[in-house]
Amino acid sequence: MIEMKNRKISAFIVAIVLVVGVMATSCSEKPSDLESLIKQDETVKSDIEAASEATGFSVEVKGNDIIYSYDISILAGADEETLKDPEMLETFQSLLDSQKSTFVSLCKEIEEHTGFTGIKIIFNCNYGDEVLVSQTYTSAE
Repeated sequence: MIEMKNRKISAFIVAIVLVVGVMATSCSEKPSDLESLIKQDETVKSDIEAASEATGFSVEVKGNDIIYSYDISILAGADEETLKDPEMLETFQSLLDSQKSTFVSLCKEIEEHTGFTGIKIIFNCNYGDEVLVSQTYTSAE
């Protein structure tokens, strides 16, 4: 189950990088941040929404922060008590820790493609509206 989610994360990340890279090279007027860059292109916004729906992750871009959220309450066969168990939360944290190099590389790649600095990827594992595990990655790590 976690391995499949891991592959979905990787595929989604690659899609975002490709979209941002194409946008950065095609914009005639330099936006002030990643959020402005994405807002300039309806196709990119809809591509991100489609990728988000396909993977189950919600994605929000605020300034230069890319916020991925995954609601673990939708995992089949698991109840709230199990998902909020400290050992389970450690497993989710471990999964995020194991992806550190991927997310740091992604931050660097987006900075290189866009010319923006201070790109952050924030990954949240939620149960409904409650954030249970959160990890922030930057290119400086």
